[in-house]
Amino acid sequence: MEESTVTWIWFVSGLVLIGIEFFMPGLVIIFIGLASLTIAAMRHWGFVYDFQTTFTLWFILSVLYVVLLRHFVSIFLPSSEKKAETDEESLVQGKTALVTQKINHETMEGRIRYSGTEWPARALEGPIEPGSEISILKREGIGFLVQKKSDS
Repeated sequence: MEESTVTWIWFVSGLVLIGIEFFMPGLVIIFIGLASLTIAAMRHWGFVYDFQTTFTLWFILSVLYVVLLRHFVSIFLPSSEKKAETDEESLVQGKTALVTQKINHETMEGRIRYSGTEWPARALEGPIEPGSEISILKREGIGFLVQKKSDS
């Protein structure tokens, strides 16, 4: 294949990869495309010729661009999604659930229905019969510590 054709292939593939970044954002594909454009420029100015050197250099540049530039670009283009810290303990505390299998205060053999799923549960004190409404006090491993809801 003619040298200028190979250079154009690197150039066009770089532009395509950069364009793909707009549809699949993640700040990775753009740097691989930038490495392709760099290789096209290096081929155009005669710095690299053979396939092995070109591909090896493209791989190294891609990794370097992703590792070194991604952090700096993400500072200037912050994500529109916000990461919120959640405390699972406070999210479930005080929630109401329904007893599906008798709960006792010694073991996690009882079951409750909470958030559309059945969970193991243990009572704070005394047994709680199926059909009763309970309040979740806290998580205990994969289950919950609960108490019978007061009739107020």
